[in-house]
Amino acid sequence: MLQVETIFRHLLTTVGRLFRRVATAFGITFVIAAGATEGVAGVLTKHFPPDSLTHVTAAVVGFGWALVVALAVAIEEGLRGFVLLIEEVAKATEQAAVKLGKEVVKEGEQVLHGVEHEASALAHGAGHVVQSVERGAVTAVKDVAHVPGQIVGGIEQRFGGGQNQG
Repeated sequence: MLQVETIFRHLLTTVGRLFRRVATAFGITFVIAAGATEGVAGVLTKHFPPDSLTHVTAAVVGFGWALVVALAVAIEEGLRGFVLLIEEVAKATEQAAVKLGKEVVKEGEQVLHGVEHEASALAHGAGHVVQSVERGAVTAVKDVAHVPGQIVGGIEQRFGGGQNQG
């Protein structure tokens, strides 16, 4: 994720740029607005240099316009810095997600390999059990196949031996 030092560095860079732009915009706007007020007053009164009240009015108008422009520049620069910070956070988050995804895939492959190994061992063991049951069933069938013959043979011996005697 984005480190705290990176965020603070970005914040300080944004604040520094904001103050420079606000100061520059304030100064330029003040000079232009005050100069325009002085010029308009000179043209309207046809009196040069303007009197003290015109200078005070020009300073107030220049300060007002400069303050409005400086505030607009501050808002714009703050939003620009905020958007850049969000983009950096999104980029860092995406990189972390890709890294995490690769680790999950790697771990998943290892787990899948282990599951495959265990399933193979289980199937192998089940095969042995099935073979043992088959052998036992074949042996039991062979033994059971001889039982009727043994019974008949036993009956013949018991009763057959009496017929031979009689």
